[in-house]
Amino acid sequence: MRYLFRLIVWAVVDLFRSRAALEAEILTLRQQIIVLRRTAPKKQTFGAIDRLVFVGLYRLFPRVLDALAIVRPGTVIRWHRAGFRLYWRWKSRPRGGRPPVPLEIRRLIRKLPDSSLIACKIVDLTQIICASPEYLARHGRPLVPSDLTRHRCLILNGIPEPTTWTFHGDNGRVAVEVRGAVSADSSDVLLRLAMEGVGIVRLGELAVARALRNGSLEPLLLDVQVSEGYPLWALLPPGRQRSPKVKVFLEFLNERLGLAPWRTTGRG
Repeated sequence: MRYLFRLIVWAVVDLFRSRAALEAEILTLRQQIIVLRRTAPKKQTFGAIDRLVFVGLYRLFPRVLDALAIVRPGTVIRWHRAGFRLYWRWKSRPRGGRPPVPLEIRRLIRKLPDSSLIACKIVDLTQIICASPEYLARHGRPLVPSDLTRHRCLILNGIPEPTTWTFHGDNGRVAVEVRGAVSADSSDVLLRLAMEGVGIVRLGELAVARALRNGSLEPLLLDVQVSEGYPLWALLPPGRQRSPKVKVFLEFLNERLGLAPWRTTGRG
């Protein structure tokens, strides 16, 4: 009795299916006939077009899984997930911006610990809060530090108090606790997300210099930001600083980075 009732309900509901859903089911059946005609009885092969048709129909009308006979519904779902992964791999591809910096060089941008190494300071860096024009158009521009609590912020892990951003206030320094759905220990990842309009980020000026210069990011709250020093050091074993190659390299770094040429552009 229960089975008969369910059959009657299914038949009634089926009468009211949309014309588009019926056409999608017909296309599914026709595509299966094409595959059966094209392949040998003992070996069925699905080309890229076949997978695209089945996945596309499934995306538009999930009920077409009921019309599948030569392929399992779970296989179509697996094809769909594989295509989704490929899409996001393509979406996340490198698109310019700052080139990757080797880990050995990124480790130089930190406070110098006690060690026997000889330290040669290249430049004092600071951090800049910025966001893409697309993000600011959608969510508005923070005008005072407290506005950041209502925004999506991108958090850089691996530094002291990553969610505490400090600013100048009327009575001294003011600490603002920011929050966001994304945190990472890679400045490259956060930079790319900020350029895509995901949120507001605070990174070293050297990391965001090119994005500020080409307009991919805009600086925020510059008049109240605290210029915390993050020196860039060249660390050398004792005696190596007298090597001609090392000496030339240090001179090159001082010439190219010592005057912080990126500060002359992109800070408008």
